[in-house]
Amino acid sequence: MRSVVLYALCDRSSRSARPPGRLQARYSKNRLRRPRRGPSRSVAWETKNVSTRPGPEPDIQPLNIAGNLGFDFPQMVKSGTLDQNTPIQATVKWPDTSLSFLRRMIPEIRSIEGRAGVSVDVAGTLAKPSLQGELHTNITQARARTDLVPPVSNFVAQINFRENRVEIAQLKGEAAGGPFNVNGSIDLSKGTDPKFDVTIHGSQILLTRSDNIIVRSNLDLTIKGPLSAGEVDGHIGITNSRFFQDIDILPLNLPGQPAPQPPKTPPNISIDTPPFNNWKFNITVDTADPFKIQSNLARGTVVISIQVGGTGQKPSVTGYAKIAQLTASLPFSHMDISNSYVNFNAGSNPLDPQLNIVGHSTVRDYDITMRIYGPVSTFKILFDSSPPLTQGDIATLLATGSTSSEFVQDPSLLAGRAAFLVIRQLYSKIFKGGANQPQQDFLDRLEVDVIPGQKVGSQDISARFSVTKTWQVVAEFGSIGNVSGQLRYLIRFH
Repeated sequence: MRSVVLYALCDRSSRSARPPGRLQARYSKNRLRRPRRGPSRSVAWETKNVSTRPGPEPDIQPLNIAGNLGFDFPQMVKSGTLDQNTPIQATVKWPDTSLSFLRRMIPEIRSIEGRAGVSVDVAGTLAKPSLQGELHTNITQARARTDLVPPVSNFVAQINFRENRVEIAQLKGEAAGGPFNVNGSIDLSKGTDPKFDVTIHGSQILLTRSDNIIVRSNLDLTIKGPLSAGEVDGHIGITNSRFFQDIDILPLNLPGQPAPQPPKTPPNISIDTPPFNNWKFNITVDTADPFKIQSNLARGTVVISIQVGGTGQKPSVTGYAKIAQLTASLPFSHMDISNSYVNFNAGSNPLDPQLNIVGHSTVRDYDITMRIYGPVSTFKILFDSSPPLTQGDIATLLATGSTSSEFVQDPSLLAGRAAFLVIRQLYSKIFKGGANQPQQDFLDRLEVDVIPGQKVGSQDISARFSVTKTWQVVAEFGSIGNVSGQLRYLIRFH
């Protein structure tokens, strides 16, 4: 037998300024009393006092890793894999040490305070490893440089290694204030295909947070089965979540602007990498309380009821997101949307659901109905009005408060609309607090409009307040100082 023994020594001395590490290799040739099995190889390694950079690190305890792996080298080259009966022997020793050095190793970590330690002995074979020891950690706080990853605090873990089992004795913490805990074990009877039996519970867990959205959830998940074909079951309840991005009101599609480009077809979701491509999912996702939408142009709630199934390679999402109540507020109109759906159908792309949205609006003396239908990638919009208008006139009326024909008759009206948008945008930036619900209900019934004046090229201001759906109080302020008022009763024909 020819045996190769490699020793990798990383000596971390506070007195030395040399780079921490040196490699020693020794090659020897010995006879073996097993000629039938052919030549074999063995590799031994030993790593001591691992650190991230030269210089004194009094808070970092030495990490010692040593082991021995004997294998049939020609057979490994021929098959491309190691024999599952290959014996292994290794030890990992790391006394309790501070984790603050991770900030230098991982730039994405903004701060971390805590300690960890490990002591594990590994024996047996690759197919049936035997472990003895434990791993523990206590992290007071850890924060990433991006807000998309929630900060973790009060994290405590105690993981015990008992021959062919990894037992999670304790694993708990808080993600942005939401407590979570993990329990269970991992069976290593088949070393290359461990079997999981793990449960995850959480309350008010922060999934993501940015300047535009906050999503929290309650978690109740189980992970069971072998690594080659695991199963994830359970429930995710969205709670205390909201979308609050302000939308710029100036780039509305005024007459003369090019039509918006259609969205691209979204890619299919698929995990092709083994073993997770064979994993099965059965997860219910719903809203424990309605998802809130609070932006400058829309206020309302959305209810979610979705079932995630299938496999990693062929996921399936069925269910719906229901727009329970939503008021879209454009500068010159309001659109009320209720009992509308975004449907996720079996066999379709989860990123390309079907839209079935119906909205109603009243602009001046026009009753308008909007229907949005079809897949997200190729959805269509259909307008209907009473009294009847063309599709283009309805869209222009919703966006600007006037029809295209009125802009043709008085081109200066477009400049007045744009000036009104600028004033409204400045007002929203200065008074960012917004109105409370009673005040918002009052403002939703008040319409302020710029209309053609009595003289050619002049513009008047019209204010309307809807006392009921049929009674309106109308006041007009002329550019020459004239003021008029009306009490209007609306008779609608359908």
